[in-house]
Amino acid sequence: MARKRHRGTVEQEPSAADLKRARAVWKLFHAKEPTPAKDVHLSGKASEWPTRWGYCGRVKTIYYASDKWEDDGDYVNYYHDHGKGIGCWLPAGAESWLTSQRLPVKKFPQSVSVLGYCLGWDYQRAGGNRMYRAEPETGDELLCSFPNRKTLVVASPRQGVVALVSGPGLVVEARGIVG
Repeated sequence: MARKRHRGTVEQEPSAADLKRARAVWKLFHAKEPTPAKDVHLSGKASEWPTRWGYCGRVKTIYYASDKWEDDGDYVNYYHDHGKGIGCWLPAGAESWLTSQRLPVKKFPQSVSVLGYCLGWDYQRAGGNRMYRAEPETGDELLCSFPNRKTLVVASPRQGVVALVSGPGLVVEARGIVG
């Protein structure tokens, strides 16, 4: 697999196995066949994974718009309340207050399943009690990027990968995001 380095990021070419798994997750979540390749493949800035991350805190709720179970392009807004232990990591340097905590992911595939558009998430900063709302840019996508369906990623067409959400019990299933 070809790898390129770009200013603190790693870019990989998609493997046929990654594409196959991503299409399977997309079909499971949306209950329909994936149409364009963009639904299962990162490209441009979004294909550059950060090499350094900082821990943001615990995600309480994630908000997204998806056309799962609907005609293509007919988006419905959803939210999912997460249980304990669902963490959020941002690229290192994104915020001055990020802390150090091991990233739960070792490998970043370049084929993903686009679940929909990320509308934001509520989180508690590491070591704090106050709730905050992260509001991504319009057009940022919520992705399920791993074959085990246990990690969510927010990617921006302009900024690339901006957040990673993972934790025990989190899984993408046919009924939606669980855990």
